[in-house]
Amino acid sequence: MNISVSPSVFDGDAAAVERRQGPRRRVFLAGRALVDDGRIIEVTFRDMSERGARLLVAPPAILRGLVPVLLLREGLVFRAHVIWNHAPMFGVAFNAVTDLRTARPEPYEPLAAIWDAWRTAPQAECD
Repeated sequence: MNISVSPSVFDGDAAAVERRQGPRRRVFLAGRALVDDGRIIEVTFRDMSERGARLLVAPPAILRGLVPVLLLREGLVFRAHVIWNHAPMFGVAFNAVTDLRTARPEPYEPLAAIWDAWRTAPQAECD
C-alpha cells in the first residue's frame, strides 16, 4: 500500500536501521480513534511509517482488532489493525487510508465531524 501523506509527516533522516520494511519517523501528532463501543478517544501518533504507527492512548482505553484512527492535521483516517498492546502504547498496521477531503464513508462520519470542527477552530493552525 502506498500512502500519500504530506511531507510534513514523513520528513527527516531515513538512514536509521530498522527491522521494518520501511523507515519509521518519530512524530508527535494529534489524532482520534473510534473504539468498539462508539466512543472517540484521543491518541497521539508517536512513531509513523507508511505501513503503521505507534500510538499513545490518553484515557485508559483498550484498542483491539480493526480501529479507524484519524490523523487530525492531515484529515486522514487510517483503517488500522492493532498488532501489539503495551497500554498506553499500541502498535498498529495500516490496512487502508481515507482522505476526508475527498471521501466521507458513513462509518467514519463521527471522525469527519471532529476533523471539520478541529480544522475550523483557531487553534488548528498551532497543532
